[in-house]
Amino acid sequence: MWIQRVMLGAALALLGSACMSGYDARIPPSQSPYDAVAPAQLAVLAEARAQLLRGEWSRARTALEAACRTDPRSIPLGIWLQEAQLAEQGLSSEAGGPISDPLRSARLDELTREWRLVAEAQPSAASYVLAARLERDPATARVLLDRAESLDAACPWVPYARAFLAARERDWGQVSKQLEAALQLEPGHLQSRWLQAWTLARGGDPKEARARLRSWLDRTADDPRIEARLRGDAELDLALLELLGDDPSAATRSLAQLEGGSLSDEARIFCARASAAQARGDLAAALRLSEEASRRDPQALLPLIQQAILQQRYARDLERAYALWSQVDERSGTSRDFSAVLEQLRARVEQERLERAVRSRP
Repeated sequence: MWIQRVMLGAALALLGSACMSGYDARIPPSQSPYDAVAPAQLAVLAEARAQLLRGEWSRARTALEAACRTDPRSIPLGIWLQEAQLAEQGLSSEAGGPISDPLRSARLDELTREWRLVAEAQPSAASYVLAARLERDPATARVLLDRAESLDAACPWVPYARAFLAARERDWGQVSKQLEAALQLEPGHLQSRWLQAWTLARGGDPKEARARLRSWLDRTADDPRIEARLRGDAELDLALLELLGDDPSAATRSLAQLEGGSLSDEARIFCARASAAQARGDLAAALRLSEEASRRDPQALLPLIQQAILQQRYARDLERAYALWSQVDERSGTSRDFSAVLEQLRARVEQERLERAVRSRP
């Protein structure tokens, strides 16, 4: 499902800079009807999201179905209707076991067929984009996106979705091409702007990444169209970039926002607390908290990366830092999350740097 949260790999950071050079981080309001949610429907969406959080799947679905009938071109409304349907059937990430479970997989296939039939019965760019969103087969999703484009070549969600699919396949040239196309169609397309900022946070220009993340977070504040977890991850990225940029006061402000509970994962919250401690200059507490994050989630890469940075940059314990980067490299190599490509590449770069540093010691 290509619009769900995803962490982009290191190779994505190698994208061409055509759509990012000479940057202006400001995000204009979207003029696309496919992004629009009428004021009355925004209130419906906000309440439906609250109902989803309370587990009131059926009520949320009913309200969103009515909203989508009122404005069938609004892709954000369609996305949240799909999320309500997924939750109601136990198919959301919070509502059940893995999708690989045969029963859950069959329910997802049935829901996917339903959306495809809707698109065929009521063809529009929006209906085909939404049908493509649920497709697990990339080739079928691309066919649906081609149909969407044939109905309206001005829909920015089509190249955005293609960029997402290309990223999953690590076709970084296509990611760059499609992302640029989406932003040419609609400079205010928030999902494409997020993808752009996320890419830079993963390995581009840190200064530009910070500017774009701040702009995106400001632009999406209190926007019910945007998933809270996506904003939480963007906030953590910004805080870590500010910390690495030697701006502890800015990092502390950003991390204070994270403590409000926008992140649900315990390991990431302990990483945030560790970053706050480091911003205060309390290295011992920072290491202790990042180590606790590792204990909370032994498979998480982020706590190890944080420990490695702390040991390498601040404690100057190069041998310990090397050992930690080696663990990141080892775990990244076995992970199926394609964000691990970033961490593996970064780990190997840092290992090489440390090897040179150790050899150059007197």
